[in-house]
Amino acid sequence: MAAGTLDIALEQGATFRKTLTWKTGTTPTAVDLTGYTARMMLKATPTKTASKITAITKANPGVVTTEENHTLKTGQSVVLPGVGGMTEATGRYTVTVLTPKTFSIGVDTTAYTTYTSGGTVAFASITSTANNDGAITLGGVAGTIALYIKDTTTDTLTAGGEYDLELISPTPTFDVTRLVQGKFSFSPNVTT
Repeated sequence: MAAGTLDIALEQGATFRKTLTWKTGTTPTAVDLTGYTARMMLKATPTKTASKITAITKANPGVVTTEENHTLKTGQSVVLPGVGGMTEATGRYTVTVLTPKTFSIGVDTTAYTTYTSGGTVAFASITSTANNDGAITLGGVAGTIALYIKDTTTDTLTAGGEYDLELISPTPTFDVTRLVQGKFSFSPNVTT
């Protein structure tokens, strides 16, 4: 089964709710989602290329310095690939912006190897799962999928992008079905 396409609109700083129903057959009948799990990924299109890292402190919490202004917002998720020396810092983090060129990664880096060179700051995807704070609620025999994205999550967005929603069947097969995919548009928040 090919995934359906549905484009959605997200507003920065606003709660997003949408309910879908999965039906199949020539006479559409709701799929019983009892025992299923779900996952959804939103991947924002970066508004600029990744920032180059020039330093990472051995501190609690560790602080990353970039070559140019990074344009990040506090609460945004990033990944740090290609870090030289302090390879333990390679990973995904939720940032706290300190200055236009520095941000905290929220972990204690005092015991990490000393940073030597390299690395970039790349935008990470926003991921929601059925077991993540009620972000996706499956409606059993009704075949409904209720999507919920908190305002604090949409507030970290800086651009539109693409997404997909997958459902995983219960044991013993654990088959994955990509049910729907598409683009999401982004409307920036002007109220602070």
